[in-house]
Amino acid sequence: MRKIICITTYPPRECGIATFAQDLIRAILSKFGESYSIKICAVESDTEKQTCTEDVEYVLDTSDISAYATLTRQLNENSEVKMVLVQHEFGLYAAQEEAFLQMLQQLLKPVILVFHTVLAQPSPALYRSVGRM
Repeated sequence: MRKIICITTYPPRECGIATFAQDLIRAILSKFGESYSIKICAVESDTEKQTCTEDVEYVLDTSDISAYATLTRQLNENSEVKMVLVQHEFGLYAAQEEAFLQMLQQLLKPVILVFHTVLAQPSPALYRSVGRM
């Protein structure tokens, strides 16, 4: 079965993006559950650890620069993974922004990026970062 990995915060973490991701995944599976499986790459940091559920297959510690390269390698090497769905909010990946951008560029799978923050007037640096995504 084709697998989608969703990089996101996820319940039981109390976060709007976690709830959104859970609802989105349920909706996709209710429509396409015969064709796809969806597993979670839970986003955590050194100050906020994820309690893993059975849906969590990977964990990305956003405060650890090496974790991005490790996750990229794992996803690229997993032939079952056909797509990566990233829930993005600037604060989630800010600690290691360059590593996050490199991960997106080095993934060999199709990537869907869902922005949860739209800035009316981003700084030039932020504008460049979004362009790289």
